[in-house]
Amino acid sequence: MPEINGLQIAEAFHDCHPETIIIFVSGFENYVFYAIRFNPFRFIRKERIENELEEATISAIRKLMYSNEFINIPCRKNNIRVNLSRIVCIIKEKEGNYVNIICVNEEYRSRDTISELEEKLKKNSFVKINSGAIVNLTQIVSLKKDRVILSNKSEYSISRKYQAIVKTKYMEYMRFQEMSKQWN
Repeated sequence: MPEINGLQIAEAFHDCHPETIIIFVSGFENYVFYAIRFNPFRFIRKERIENELEEATISAIRKLMYSNEFINIPCRKNNIRVNLSRIVCIIKEKEGNYVNIICVNEEYRSRDTISELEEKLKKNSFVKINSGAIVNLTQIVSLKKDRVILSNKSEYSISRKYQAIVKTKYMEYMRFQEMSKQWN
């Protein structure tokens, strides 16, 4: 780059958007020490790009999917911002118009409907397992044909209508996890 180099671009991004995932690609390994100032996600050596680029890409996607996404949950008089990776499941209450958002260490009650939350979460790692429950694929410990066991030891039935969808989404998630493990 004739007028500006990658380190200058990284500095500008880091100053304005410190959460930006930065992956350096350089033929100069000694630049890694300068790059550290900008908290890079990866530093890929040009001569090893064929070996390192796929791992870096998969890891960056994984980080974006599971650690930086939030949802605003309307609770009482204000909204609560919850990291999606902390949500275990969302369960419709049997009585009333509420859902319970069950997280790793806390639980929230909201007037959102299962359908509204399903729409908000459809591009993420969540799947509807029956008319009153959505689970986070990352929190599944065991998947049976007609039930799921989650990391908090809760167990929910999968309705016949959703069994094929749940199995397909879970298998896609597991394949992605296996690909990611190869590079970690």
